[in-house]
Amino acid sequence: MENKHNSILTFLGLFPRAFRELKRNDPLRMAGATAFFTTFALPPILIILFQVFSLFLSRKMVGSQLMEVMSSTLGQAGAEQIRQTTRGFRMLGTNWYISVILFVFLLFVATTLFVVVKNTLNDIWQVRIKDKAGIVFNLKNRARSFAAILLAGLLFMISIVIDSFEVFAGKYITRIWP
Repeated sequence: MENKHNSILTFLGLFPRAFRELKRNDPLRMAGATAFFTTFALPPILIILFQVFSLFLSRKMVGSQLMEVMSSTLGQAGAEQIRQTTRGFRMLGTNWYISVILFVFLLFVATTLFVVVKNTLNDIWQVRIKDKAGIVFNLKNRARSFAAILLAGLLFMISIVIDSFEVFAGKYITRIWP
């Protein structure tokens, strides 16, 4: 019983220490920086996902599914703003060389969000990285960020397929068993 009491006191004693650590890491600054970069990174991430998945699926289906998710997440006005931004970027890419430059720029902006999140987590967890500020190290980090974007997009598309199957199966079962 005494051991259980000591464990509870130890557990409760963690809260003040955790709160001090939280304050020391300045969470509002980190959250603000992440929100700021998310504002600029979200449209490029959506454009990249739209372009990549449009290679395999119908552009209309991919666009409508992305907008549906954006509307439910950000509201109608927020989704419309992102749609206008992405449409503006797409209209810029009329020549192939402009499209390549635009894609590289969008990739840089989109992966910057992941760099900011990684640096924030490194600060919070006090992870020190050896000084490898070379171009190859930075390109590897950006490539990992791009892979995370593609993986998130793939999971998004898988969830859309599963949801579509669920709706189809539900309608089929309803038709069989009225």
